[in-house]
Amino acid sequence: MIWQSEVIQAVSWLYCGPPMETDAGWLVLAHGVGPMRTYRIGAILLDLDNPKRILGQLRQQLLSPALDEQDGYVPNVFYSCDALAHAETMVLTYGTGDAAIGCRCPNYLTD
Repeated sequence: MIWQSEVIQAVSWLYCGPPMETDAGWLVLAHGVGPMRTYRIGAILLDLDNPKRILGQLRQQLLSPALDEQDGYVPNVFYSCDALAHAETMVLTYGTGDAAIGCRCPNYLTD
């Protein structure tokens, strides 16, 4: 158990919250920054028994800010600190522009 928690802590620095255990593996959300400080949220899937092994990753972002979410105290910032995955539903809360919060339910099985 100590080894597993150390791996989870090492992955958390990607930070959109802790990894979520699913039937397919550990689902890890991460945010990245592109040109003009435009943030996007993506996902990777890690093996349940060996979290060092990446099973898959999205080729496109899972979420990006809507046009009305790109302005704020810090423009273009779009990030999440937590999500909940249950069955086929994910509830993802996020902050935008360091000025507002939102909630979306992307279908993480197909998105």
